[in-house]
Amino acid sequence: MGTLERKGTALSLLINNGSAIGCDERGRTVVYTVIKGGDDSTVFAVADAMTGDIVASIDMPGVDGAWGLKQASDGTVYIGTYGNGRLYRYKPGDDRLTDLGRLGEETVVYYLTESDDGIVYTGTYPNATLFAYDPAANEVRNLGRMHEEEKYLDSLAYDPLRNALYAGLGRQTARLVRYDIATGHKEELLAKLLPHAYSKYSSVFCMGYGLGKLFIRLSKPDHLLIVDTATETVEYYDPDGGIGLGCKTVAVMPGDGERVYMGGKRLRAYNVATRTFEDRFPDEPVKALHFHDAKFVELRDPQWPGHTMVSSTEGGRLLLYNKTTGRTVERKIGHAGAPVHIRSLYGAEDGRVYAGGYMLGFASYDCAGGTFSETKEFGQAESIAGFRGNVYAGIYGNAELYEYDPAQPWSARNPRKLFSLAPYGQDRPFAIVGAEPLGKLFVGTVPDTHSLQGALAVYDMATGQTQVYKNIVRDQGVVSLLYKNGLVYGGTTIYGGLGTSGPTESSGKLFVFDPAAGEKTLEIVPVAGRGTVSGLLDGPDGLVWGIADDHLFKFDPATGAIAYLEAKLPRNETNETVWADADLAIGRDGNVYGTNAKRKFFRIRPETMEWTMLGDGFRYLTQDSSGRLYMSDDSALWTYVPDDAG
Repeated sequence: MGTLERKGTALSLLINNGSAIGCDERGRTVVYTVIKGGDDSTVFAVADAMTGDIVASIDMPGVDGAWGLKQASDGTVYIGTYGNGRLYRYKPGDDRLTDLGRLGEETVVYYLTESDDGIVYTGTYPNATLFAYDPAANEVRNLGRMHEEEKYLDSLAYDPLRNALYAGLGRQTARLVRYDIATGHKEELLAKLLPHAYSKYSSVFCMGYGLGKLFIRLSKPDHLLIVDTATETVEYYDPDGGIGLGCKTVAVMPGDGERVYMGGKRLRAYNVATRTFEDRFPDEPVKALHFHDAKFVELRDPQWPGHTMVSSTEGGRLLLYNKTTGRTVERKIGHAGAPVHIRSLYGAEDGRVYAGGYMLGFASYDCAGGTFSETKEFGQAESIAGFRGNVYAGIYGNAELYEYDPAQPWSARNPRKLFSLAPYGQDRPFAIVGAEPLGKLFVGTVPDTHSLQGALAVYDMATGQTQVYKNIVRDQGVVSLLYKNGLVYGGTTIYGGLGTSGPTESSGKLFVFDPAAGEKTLEIVPVAGRGTVSGLLDGPDGLVWGIADDHLFKFDPATGAIAYLEAKLPRNETNETVWADADLAIGRDGNVYGTNAKRKFFRIRPETMEWTMLGDGFRYLTQDSSGRLYMSDDSALWTYVPDDAG
C-alpha cells in the first residue's frame, strides 16, 4: 500500500483576528486576545501592554479564532468566536472561560459593544443577526436579522446619546441600520446619507463611535464616512481625499472633547469642533495603526506621563503613543505562535514544497534536507504554482498574484505583486498554470463576496499586461486549470461569494479556452448536479482527467466528449460551499493519486481503473521535483511513498 510519513508542522505564526485593550484584576493595562491555532491549539491570552509578556493563557478547544472581544464596564471580558459561533465570558484573574452558548445557528461572531445599562450586543454571520446578552439575567436574546438580503453584520457601534445601535452590514450592498434599543425599531440609513454613492460599496466594514460621530469604513473601495448621529447627516465624505479608516474602531482621550483618534496609513485625530484632520504621526509603523482596539490610559510610569494611547493589532503587535511627549514604542506579544492551517501546497523545481497558510503564512520544506523554512507573514495563498524557476502565489482578497524568486532573499520587493483583480470584482485565485510556449500565466478566480461571476486572467510575462475574461462561464468561478497542446482547460464551481444568496447554476463545468483566439471554444457539464469541477490532470492515457464532486471523469480532446465517468468518492453536501475540491497527480509508479475536500486520499490504477482508499484526513496533494507525493492533514505536511515506487 505504501508508506505515509508525517514531516512536521509546516507553518507557525501568531495570528490574532481581534483584541481588546483593558485592565486585569490588578489594575494593570493589558491586551485581551485570542491566538488562532491549528490542530485545536487556539488559546485566549492576556498580555501586559507595557512589556508584551503573557500573564494568562487558557485553551479554547473547538474554537477556530475570534474577531470580537470586549471588556465591559464591570471588568468582564466577552469573546465572540468563529467556526463554532459562540459567546464566552472571562472574569479577570480566573483560570477558565464560561461558555455562554452558541448564538442561534450562526457560525461567526463579529463586533461586540456595550450599552449604558451593561447589556452586551454583537452581530453575526451567516444571517446578519443582532444578539444581546444580559449579564444580570444571564440570558442571550435574539433580536432578529438586521437586513433580510445581507448575510454579514460586519460592524456595530453604540450611541449613548440616542441609546441606539448602528449596525454595518453588507457584502452584497453596503447597509447602515439604526436599531432603537427601547423600541426595537430599525431604519436603514446609508441610502439616505449617500443616495448616489451607497450602492457602489459592498459593506460598512468597520465602524467606531466618538463624540457624537460615527466613523465608518466603507469597503471596496475603502473610503471614510463621518456621520453626525444627532442630525444623522454626513459630516465628511470625500472619495478622492485619500483619508481612510484603517482601524476597526476609534479612540477618545478622557478630558478631550474635541478630538477622535483613528488609524490607517497614519494616526490622525479628527477635530469635531473645526471638522478638520490633524496628523499625529505619519506612516511608521503602518501595521500597528490598523488597530483592533485603542484606548487612552494612564500607565503610572514617569516615561509615559499623562495619557498614553495603547493600541493592538494583527500579529500580536502593540503600539504605545504618548500624546504629551510624542513618544511611540512598538512591541509584540510574547507568544511564539501556533500551528497554521495549510491552505495550499506546491512542489517546485528547486526541490522544495511551498505551503500557504489559512489567513496568513508562507513557508517551504526542503525535501532533501528535511527542514522547514521560517514562516513569513504573507497573505492567504489560495494557490501556488511554478513557472520558469519562480514561484507564484494567488492571494485571497482582491485576487492578487505575486511572483517570488526563490534564488533571492525574501524582502519587501520579493515577492512582488504582479496584479490585482479587484477592479474586476475578483477575490480568490484558486488556480494558476503556466504555458511555456506562450510565455503566459493563466489564473482562475472566484469573485468577491457579493458576486457569482468568476474570471480567467491571462498574464503576459513579456509585457506585464493582464487580459481578464470575466464571467467566462456564466455565474461560476474558475478553480482548476490545465495547459495542454496549446489549449487551456478549466474547471468551475457554481459557488461564488459567501455574501450571495447562493448559486444560480446547478452544475460545475469543464471549458476549453483557446489563447491564440482569445475565446472559449467549448463548455460542457461532466456530471449534472455536481457543483464543482476540479483536479484537472493531463492523464497517463492522454485524456484530460478531472473530479466532479463524487465522480472521476475523462475528457477526450479529440472528440470533445466525456470518455469515462464513474462515481467512487463521497458526495459533498448540497448546502456546502466547495470551491476548489480535488487535486490529482501521477505518481512515480504510474498510478494516479488524489485528495479532495472530504479529505480522502485515494489511488487509481489507470490500466484497470481500480480505486483504493489510502487514508482519511488529507488535502492539497502535490509532488516534489523527484515525483514524491506530499499533502496536508491540517497544519502538518505528510509524504507518501508507494511500495513499488522504485
